[in-house]
Amino acid sequence: EFQSLEDEEKRTKKTDEDEEDEIEISADKKIEVDKENGVMIATGNAFVKKGGTSLSADILTAFSCETTDGEMRIIQINADQNVVIKSDQGSAYANKGIYFVEKRIIELYENVKLEKDGDILVGDIGKFNVYTGKGEISVAPSNDGTRKKVYGIIKSKNK
Repeated sequence: EFQSLEDEEKRTKKTDEDEEDEIEISADKKIEVDKENGVMIATGNAFVKKGGTSLSADILTAFSCETTDGEMRIIQINADQNVVIKSDQGSAYANKGIYFVEKRIIELYENVKLEKDGDILVGDIGKFNVYTGKGEISVAPSNDGTRKKVYGIIKSKNK
């Protein structure tokens, strides 16, 4: 059965809004909450899942703000050490990351690797949209004058 693109967008948007409300958080060591300053720190194999996107790291720091209707909404999550982000659009790995929740974009730093459909890109700095699957990767400027490169493995998609 065919549906118009408009119907598909409405259906997708509704699903996204349903997922927006629930955030799953866990950690092996501790979760500290400072409601007054809108900060939550999860330590030790910390894990956050919102909709189809999960983020894990040794330390996750979530920053929230109060919406006009009085609810708290997480707007940014900083991830430190052993960062792994997974969505149905692919996976990303790094030493540090900043996830901008509403934009669905994660910026990654140090030993960055993006994987999607068997393709792999490796570099120093990465940006990945967990909703569209679009990403980019680059190298950080070196202080000693050596030239670094981004590299990747792209698998052929013969069907």
